[in-house]
Amino acid sequence: MARSRDISKVLSSNTTLATDAEVAASYLTTASASTVYQTKATAGLTLLTPASITNTGGTASIGTNGTVSFSSASAISLNDVFSTNYENYHVVLNFNATAAQSLISLRFRVSGSDNSNNDYYRAAISKDSSLSTINNENADPTTSYRIGTTGNNNALVSLNISSPFQTAQTTIVNNGVGINNTNEASWFVGGGGFGSTTSFTGFSLFPSSGTITGTVSVYGYNK
Repeated sequence: MARSRDISKVLSSNTTLATDAEVAASYLTTASASTVYQTKATAGLTLLTPASITNTGGTASIGTNGTVSFSSASAISLNDVFSTNYENYHVVLNFNATAAQSLISLRFRVSGSDNSNNDYYRAAISKDSSLSTINNENADPTTSYRIGTTGNNNALVSLNISSPFQTAQTTIVNNGVGINNTNEASWFVGGGGFGSTTSFTGFSLFPSSGTITGTVSVYGYNK
């Protein structure tokens, strides 16, 4: 009797047709491959897994789904997460409580090294919930890109990054908020990028002082 399966007419060791159990144990089928390898979604966002990570101080690890967790690190780097598969990326960062608020900056990297050239540009505004004024900020040029601020409690930062892998100028839009120990919010939004047409495969995050604890997830936008 014919059987419906991904691989058919496979012989077992005794020259008879292999059973479904033998096929499942010995061969990677269409069905089993989807649970072993990360697949690209046809629409929306795909959570990506960096090839490796590097942390300065503290600890860091890559979860089974691709999200990177880090604790008490003075810097965290994601390697080979940008590729030709995607042009645009969405990055979500969650920072846990820190001893004091700190500015968080980003540098792009390739071949395991950060690019600290004086070629990062940024225009941003920020506001503290306890104040009525809005602060205007700019950096033209500088050696890193400020993405937001941690809080004494928790902080959330999101980034949209365009064309980091392509040989083109890389652009960034960032938005973030940090909550301090008196439950006041510090909001930060900006845009800018890297001026030269450099191809990058990853990025590093680091605070202006102290260490950072939290998670970072990188998603590719499917067209």
